[in-house]
Amino acid sequence: MDNDDFYRKSLAGYNHSKVQQDFKRVDRKELLKMSDTDLALWQSDYSQESPHYRLAEHEWQRRLTHEQVQATKYAAWMGFAGVVLGFLLAQIPGYITEAKTNSNGNQKMHDQPAPPTPEISHPKTNVIKGK
Repeated sequence: MDNDDFYRKSLAGYNHSKVQQDFKRVDRKELLKMSDTDLALWQSDYSQESPHYRLAEHEWQRRLTHEQVQATKYAAWMGFAGVVLGFLLAQIPGYITEAKTNSNGNQKMHDQPAPPTPEISHPKTNVIKGK
């Protein structure tokens, strides 16, 4: 069965001029403006083999895809927010520990002077290093 036979059979129950007039009148923008209820009512006026039914099916698929994309975007933003919040919450113990150390009068580790180098004598020369 070639495409022409398929279209002839799918349009068999229709007045061909009526179908062409409907196609001129209906476009994707009009289907986009319809509510779900209106689209379902419009689709129910046609048989499953009709081109109008197929247009409605494509519109349903587009709407479903749009909802899935919106849900994916929301999940991505929530994941990003979770990462940022987790990072910030992980920093709190460090700031609390740092604040307690500073309030007790202790110096921070990187502010303390380096310890003095020990005096080491070289075994062969008996020269003391470090002075």
